[in-house]
Amino acid sequence: MIAILARLAYPLALYYVCSGLAAAAAGPYLDAAALTALTALLVIPAAYWCFSREADSPAFRKKEEAPGWRRAVGPGQSPWLFAAAAGAGIVGNQVFTWLLNWLQQAAGLSNAAQESLLSSGWPTLLLCSGFLAPLAEELVFRGLLYGNLRRMLPKWPAVILGAAAFGIFHGNLLQFCYAFSMGILLNLFCERQKGLAAPALCHMAANLAALLLG
Repeated sequence: MIAILARLAYPLALYYVCSGLAAAAAGPYLDAAALTALTALLVIPAAYWCFSREADSPAFRKKEEAPGWRRAVGPGQSPWLFAAAAGAGIVGNQVFTWLLNWLQQAAGLSNAAQESLLSSGWPTLLLCSGFLAPLAEELVFRGLLYGNLRRMLPKWPAVILGAAAFGIFHGNLLQFCYAFSMGILLNLFCERQKGLAAPALCHMAANLAALLLG
């Protein structure tokens, strides 16, 4: 149990350290989207470095179920998988958003963090939510966190626990419900592909759909 908690904690700690550094350096001068983008720019190289070290370790090579960046777009990957990932991201976003809007109205719940993000400038919001944040989160939550869980747990416990961590990371009850549901979908694409390209594409498509169709 301690090993599982440690595997859960260190990817989240990495993200929060980068977030704290971004806030300390430029928090008073940036809106929510720009600050999130700066955080993602710090997270991406740090998480990729950690992921690369784990991917090259003997423990990684002994556990082929864990996602490998080198298999992300390698030979044998069907283009239909990536098309399905993008389509699932768009459809999943629309379905989950409709359900959350109903829950928000029925229970009177607040979604202030999301509203603050959406009030940011459009170009920064598009770059941040559409590309940088999904890439950073996929490296952390699928590459590190889910990969670590998958080395220690069977498929479905790892999928559910990883999705729960993804939901908790997003802060409030509404965002937890959305992120938990999307986290299951993203973990399953990661599991299916044994790589990060499909879940990253699904995540980007979902966020872009939220911006352009929402």
